[in-house]
Amino acid sequence: MKIRWLLSAVAFFSLLSYLGVWGYFMLTRGAEPGELPVPDPPFVSSAPIEPASEAAGGEQAEVSGVVPESSVSTAADLVEKQGIELSASEVDPGGFLVLTVYDEQDPQAVTVDHPFGVTVRFYPVRDHLAALLPVKYTYEPGQYLITASGENFLESFTVTVKDRDFPTQELVVEQSTVDSTINSSSANEEYYARVQPTKFQSGDQALWEGAFLLPVEGRVTTEFGMQRITNGVPGERHGGIDLAAPLGTPVLAANTGRVVFADLIALTGNTVCIDHGLGLKSWYYHMDTLSVEEGQMVQRGEPIGTVGSTGFSTGPHLHFAVSVWNIYVDPQLVFDEAPAI
Repeated sequence: MKIRWLLSAVAFFSLLSYLGVWGYFMLTRGAEPGELPVPDPPFVSSAPIEPASEAAGGEQAEVSGVVPESSVSTAADLVEKQGIELSASEVDPGGFLVLTVYDEQDPQAVTVDHPFGVTVRFYPVRDHLAALLPVKYTYEPGQYLITASGENFLESFTVTVKDRDFPTQELVVEQSTVDSTINSSSANEEYYARVQPTKFQSGDQALWEGAFLLPVEGRVTTEFGMQRITNGVPGERHGGIDLAAPLGTPVLAANTGRVVFADLIALTGNTVCIDHGLGLKSWYYHMDTLSVEEGQMVQRGEPIGTVGSTGFSTGPHLHFAVSVWNIYVDPQLVFDEAPAI
């Protein structure tokens, strides 16, 4: 009886061992040697992917695994601009440069050493600082060094002043007109006392809107920078352009700005100066009548007076000039395009 029970137990345990080996074989089937079996992944729906929203114009956007090039950030996109940039490495005498400073908060912390005889003033413009640097028409061609520094940078640049030929113009003017204007000490003292100070003052906002307008339609009788000889006596170069037009022709504001001078003076007659901000101004001389007053805001193309022949003048015309601080620059530069700041 005991022997029969013992044989039954051995058979039972043998069966269990066989089942264990078979189960292990089934579980490990397909696994590489030394690896544990990997369970099947969870169920993934095989339903079709919903189409992407339609692109502009009714076309369906393409679905792909490729990221559009425009959405890829490059290293350059992640690096903020720093230091200072100059708008050009060459400039004509009578031209100007735009200086742009990045990664600086305080305009007073930026200094610029240069040989062009004017203090560079920076102003906040959007995410940077900007300044205009004029080059007077008397500078000889050659290379000039500019060094700029701030809290976060120190840089030097070589700027080339190009060669430019300024023609000579000979004028014959009534001597009484000459004596009461350009040869008159009182007329010159009045100009420097009343007008000259406005050249060193300017608003901290860029008010101009696009390129400047020609303030009056007329024939150019004297170009910018011309060397004038009046009654045989050499004088200074011409700081603007003269536009001949009939007496009473409306004169328009070349661009948006604030009137900082509007009055009659002996040297330049009925005179208007408009401040466009950041040191940039426009000037209107010899007018017959004025229709604006100091402190008034004017819009680009708004009438400010009429053509006349007051002050040092030989006939009805408008003397139009553009200055950056106390330096006259070629008006053609702002007719072509607005200063990009």
